Amino acid sequence: PQSNAAAAAFRSAALELGFPEETDKNAGEPPGVGPVPSNIVGGVRVSTAAAYLPGAGDRLEILGGTRVLRVVFDGDDGDDGRGSPAGPTGSPRPRRAIGVETDRGFIAADEVVLAAGAIASPQLLMLSGIGPREHLEGFGIHVVSDLPVGLALSDHPNLALEWRTARPVVDWDAGFGFPTALNLDSASGDPSLDSHPEGDLEILLAAKPLGFLLSGVLPEEETLQFLVALQDHAGRGRLSLTSADPLDPPRIEYRYLAQEKDRRRLRVGVRTAVRLLHTRAFAGVFGGLIELDADTLNDDDALDRWIRTHLGTALHTCGTAPMGEVVDGAGRVRGIAGLRVADTSILPAAPHRGPANTAVFIGELIARRMLGR
Repeated sequence: PQSNAAAAAFRSAALELGFPEETDKNAGEPPGVGPVPSNIVGGVRVSTAAAYLPGAGDRLEILGGTRVLRVVFDGDDGDDGRGSPAGPTGSPRPRRAIGVETDRGFIAADEVVLAAGAIASPQLLMLSGIGPREHLEGFGIHVVSDLPVGLALSDHPNLALEWRTARPVVDWDAGFGFPTALNLDSASGDPSLDSHPEGDLEILLAAKPLGFLLSGVLPEEETLQFLVALQDHAGRGRLSLTSADPLDPPRIEYRYLAQEKDRRRLRVGVRTAVRLLHTRAFAGVFGGLIELDADTLNDDDALDRWIRTHLGTALHTCGTAPMGEVVDGAGRVRGIAGLRVADTSILPAAPHRGPANTAVFIGELIARRMLGR
């Protein structure tokens, strides 16, 4: 992937601007420019299903086309957010999850593990009565445990900086989407910002037009994009219910760039991306920016407005059922027996890189905890 003309120009441009080379982004090297780690082997993507499911058929029963509606608990008493009625010693007895209600009926379980992702898992917790009391009671949901579910959503705001190629450089048959990335400290572009030596910005090169990656339709004009992302977003969003109906999607409020320091840092990211395109390394490859002009780029307020109109999300959602406040280090929901969460919901904040490998680690870790290891 690094031999592609655009990827080679990207690497050389970053080095030309004085950024270091980062040959392995999993090795703890100082942030710099280097290949994006992938799980592609011999041109074939090795998904978690391909890696974990073969040979496990005798230990698993997979029910396709089945939607979980809520977690079911033993009894329906103790609406105090602390537990069931007192046991023999007089202390509250923890509520216990005994299974799940689905659109195909009840499924009993000795232990319930939610691994539906950082959007659906907290939604299921709230639909089941685990979440902020006032929010749940507003929808008539019986409160099983008053916990801050959905109150600290964390993700990576990003945007696509689109540019024309001066000549055909896209390898349409390539089996990868993002071959190389530059990770950097925003203080390198604005010394008045707090330094993030581990890198708080990421500029990703898309190997093919994003529209083609999403739709498979060839564009009329060959353009490429840099994805500019803020990897250490200081703000927090919220995930909340829109109704007590499990089929209604939740409300997602990212609340991106509410803090001035986040806006300043993303400006550095956009301006650095443009500087890359104007290096000697991109001569003969870069054919001009699309939409963003020099006047906008050089004016902070104008650039903030442009960023807001182009702002997207990396879909790296975390923090909606964070460790410490909602679950413990083994994914067990506080005050509830027999219920765990095993996905990026439990991370207090989105990591500085994409959390795909972190999600696999969470599954491995919690599986070992369940086995008592």
